[in-house]
Amino acid sequence: MEEELEVLSVIFDEGDLQSKTDPPGFKIKVVPEEPLTSDPLEVELDLTLTEGYPNEIPLMEIRGRVGELSNEERSLLMEKLLESANESLGDAMVYNIYSVLRQELGQVLSDRQIERKRFEEEELRAAEEKEKSRAKGTPVTKETFLVWRAKFSKEIKLKEIKEQDEKLKALQPKERDELKKALNKLTGRQLFESNRALVNSDASLLEPDAEELDLSAFEKTSEETPPSNPFQEAT
Repeated sequence: MEEELEVLSVIFDEGDLQSKTDPPGFKIKVVPEEPLTSDPLEVELDLTLTEGYPNEIPLMEIRGRVGELSNEERSLLMEKLLESANESLGDAMVYNIYSVLRQELGQVLSDRQIERKRFEEEELRAAEEKEKSRAKGTPVTKETFLVWRAKFSKEIKLKEIKEQDEKLKALQPKERDELKKALNKLTGRQLFESNRALVNSDASLLEPDAEELDLSAFEKTSEETPPSNPFQEAT
């Protein structure tokens, strides 16, 4: 170990290498061959030499110092270190193990960049597909149109009721009573005939085999803007 320590002391900068005596071994600071400022990563390689070293591989541990390693990344790194150590049995192997770890840390960063790029591309592709689907519009059948029309009519009716309530609140009691009487003059039959005519006029706009329909004809032409039409064809 003493001879190996002398060689390692020449190779490593002061502070990057620390020797252990009981049990014997080394602690080495390890950074990737090509570090990234956007993804800093630094670990400590802790090697404990057994009595049979170098004919036995040392006990190895990787401790994070800067940045994080996932369990999967850590497992892959240990596999590479064990492979290198087994190939070096019978010879001093500390520096070889260190070199493999440094190289594999660089591979970890490279794999992360590839995964980030793939994720970004998938997000972009999903956004593009969503935009295409929105621009294409929804095919309209008689059934889907009637569902939309019922919802549209309900929204308009609720809006009119709200507007009437607001107008009534702003009137004097006498004026309020007179307006209520005027609004109630429309008989039930008149309301029925009016609603039936409206439904018939809507249904007549649908062709029997129509798949798509521009519903702009049903938008209000007053100063108020009607609710959005989910079935409008894209322009």
